[in-house]
Amino acid sequence: MLCAMCVSVFRNPDRKGPHHARLEHVERAASAGCKICSILQNKIVAFTKEHPDHNTLAPCLRYIKFKRLIRFDILWANFNKKSLQFLNIEPSRTVSLPECYDSFLALANDDLATEPWRVRRDGFYSHFPPNTGHLKVAEQASAWLQNCIGYHESCETCDPTRDTTWYPKRLINVTTPRKPRLSLTTFEKPNGRYATLSHCWGPNPQFMVLSSDNEERLRHQLPINKLPRAFQDAIITTERLGIPYLWIDSLCILQKGDGSEEDWREHTVAMRQVYLNCVLNIAVDHGKDPHCGAFQERDTLALQKCNVLGYVYGSDEGIWSVFHNEKDSFYVSMESPLSCRAWAVQERLLSPRILHFGSAQISWECNEEEFLLESLPEAHENPVTSPHRIWPFSIPMTQESTSSNQIQGHSLTTLRSAWWTIVEVYAKGGLTKPHKDKFVALAGIAERFASLYGHDYLAGIFRCDFPVCLLWNTLPGSSRPTEDGYRAPTWSWASVDGPICMESDLYKDALSPETAKELTTVKDIQVVHLHQNNIYGQLKSASIHLCGLLFCFSTPLPQSVNQYSEMEGFIHSINEPRFMYKLGFRLDDENDFFHPESLFAFPVLQHLESKTIDGLILKPTNVPKVYKRLGLFKEGYLGDLLEGHPRQELTIV
Repeated sequence: MLCAMCVSVFRNPDRKGPHHARLEHVERAASAGCKICSILQNKIVAFTKEHPDHNTLAPCLRYIKFKRLIRFDILWANFNKKSLQFLNIEPSRTVSLPECYDSFLALANDDLATEPWRVRRDGFYSHFPPNTGHLKVAEQASAWLQNCIGYHESCETCDPTRDTTWYPKRLINVTTPRKPRLSLTTFEKPNGRYATLSHCWGPNPQFMVLSSDNEERLRHQLPINKLPRAFQDAIITTERLGIPYLWIDSLCILQKGDGSEEDWREHTVAMRQVYLNCVLNIAVDHGKDPHCGAFQERDTLALQKCNVLGYVYGSDEGIWSVFHNEKDSFYVSMESPLSCRAWAVQERLLSPRILHFGSAQISWECNEEEFLLESLPEAHENPVTSPHRIWPFSIPMTQESTSSNQIQGHSLTTLRSAWWTIVEVYAKGGLTKPHKDKFVALAGIAERFASLYGHDYLAGIFRCDFPVCLLWNTLPGSSRPTEDGYRAPTWSWASVDGPICMESDLYKDALSPETAKELTTVKDIQVVHLHQNNIYGQLKSASIHLCGLLFCFSTPLPQSVNQYSEMEGFIHSINEPRFMYKLGFRLDDENDFFHPESLFAFPVLQHLESKTIDGLILKPTNVPKVYKRLGLFKEGYLGDLLEGHPRQELTIV
């Protein structure tokens, strides 16, 4: 729904013009349910809190239309301008005008002179229940599910290893209303499919979990009133969708007592199958912990569609839909608390279809369908509603491999891009126990990629990606923790907590001898797993043996070390020690800064056109010829330094 002023913006064929003359009008229109003014009001409130002096400068609003966008600016009497918001505008080819629309336009036009903030029902109005736990909401979810099961072939066959007759060790039987119970599938063969639940545990989990002490009791009945709200809501949703079983990690894996460690290890190996073989994943996106619940009260006015007859830049009159990326697209889920949980990455990517519970509405994601919202329940041509398709969610899997540069029609560049995209998303997520779970929480996805790569998986990296994969970079917010026990070698991205990135140009250039030259050779990689039956899980030790060029490296010790700002050091020529090459470098962790005389530069890749060299900054250990990664360097030109420099073998741990 739109106010009279916002309707006039689209009725006006001009590209730009005035919007509300006073901020009070924006506030009143927002309160009445105008979608655009609600968005602008939130921006204005946030901005004026940061700049309270601007309140007295008689601000007004203006708009400017682009081909598929509209921008709203706020202006003050001193001519300062602030761009408040971009909104997407898309043609609504499947929408027809309501019969009352002509009279609506006439009334909206009359309101302009006296009540430009007034919002009238335009005929596109839809009824939404006030709570996402309403039965009508479940009916929409059921319609999505039945349509997907009945008509989306690739959602059922997205992975050839998918086996719908496979079941986890334990499931929650929800076939008896309000009397769920734990079921051991080895003794009680399930009859029907199962759903899984994704949720945030919270920083200090305080809720019922499965233990060796209560397992027998829970097999008779789960005390539903003692479960956190998210679990209760998931059980109700599963019942309503006609799915007889539900899998919740904390209630289906032993968390305490005798046998819990063995049960956990068993499930870490089976985690891929748990999500891959479910019929549906229920994701509680908005909850910071399970006590928040899946079902939420909401403002139903904010869910109304925003369709209008009018003009946008470069187009004739037509029906247009206005979208807000932060509310009307996959960003609703991608920016949620659940998306900040590292475990959720593989839970989402392995599941064949997902029902999301957000703070205001439910949404749907599957292999064939666009990202559907309760407020936009059918496929729409708007690209901003398309899912954030982290490959391979949308590509069928195969276990066969062909040449080193072409794997079942997917180039090695595509595979590398997909893998590192997932790693980057995963690395941003939080883990309660990173020292134990850094590899385990991604094991299902790693196993899935291994069937395509056809290469060994070594400490978070596939063998065919070496040595260029050593050039991952840390981003602000990351650090290499000091913790008890072994996690990963310093050359692996898994050795740091926080966001990392892998520049796509590196692995693209590395595939072509015409564009790049590898300056180091991998002689051997040794990885010892903590549990030999899980090659995608925890590590006991790992090292890489390389042959390449190693240069002494020195740098003036800075007064304050910042790993994210580039620092300068000097490489020393072996032929002429007094001659030095300046080198820019970055640290993985500012706490890693070592004594200047003990650093070494190790070139890995040279880009032939630009002559740029990427490499590692290393620090020695107490063992001869054994080093740890400290950071990265990138240099445009090292002159003749590489010529004549002897190659030597070394090990990085």
